[in-house]
Amino acid sequence: MKRIGRLVATMLMGVLPAGGQAQEGILPPGETSGTRSGADGAPSWKGDPEKRKALIESLRALRREPEKVEFHSAMCYKIARPPESVSYTCKVCGTVTEHPWAGVGQIVEGLPYLERSLSELPVRITFDASSLCSTCGNGRPPGIEMTTECGECGKAFRWNVSTREEEDRLRLLFLRHPITSFDAGPGKWKDGPDPDRVKEIAEYISSHMFCETCCPILGLKEAGR
Repeated sequence: MKRIGRLVATMLMGVLPAGGQAQEGILPPGETSGTRSGADGAPSWKGDPEKRKALIESLRALRREPEKVEFHSAMCYKIARPPESVSYTCKVCGTVTEHPWAGVGQIVEGLPYLERSLSELPVRITFDASSLCSTCGNGRPPGIEMTTECGECGKAFRWNVSTREEEDRLRLLFLRHPITSFDAGPGKWKDGPDPDRVKEIAEYISSHMFCETCCPILGLKEAGR
């Protein structure tokens, strides 16, 4: 799993739960993963069925023929010196909380990108960042709680992101499909195919987009794994 973290950290585009155990629940009556009613009763989110179909076919292809996807080394680039801390302003109470960059601060800085990217997915995934607030967090470990509504059955399950490595892996969800190659980073691995790494990435994406019950049904995971 560390290999995936190092890989994603160097990818230009941005399974197994990222942190803790998945918690599952059923959506309220009348709601599915494709629609969600807003305050006025009108749907405020609707998944693109064509993008969802392309996602499933792409994940099946990665699992079926991982040797056809190649990794390519990226160009080296200089990273600016990071700040010592990052401020998080709570959208609920307005409290400003300082977080060290070396820990949760990197997650805080990535929240705008996360919010934009989640809205473009064909599967509904939302996040709760209240634990990043010193007031609303109520003593919980700082991080973000993600909620996925399975792209097949609509069942909701939760998972946590509380480290930089987990936030890096999260960016795998935003890759464009179909996937034909990966940017492996500057000099980290040899160019060419790596079926095992491709399967790991495909499983990570699948298990965060679809629930444990639907993954085997869709051909994204072996039953019983």
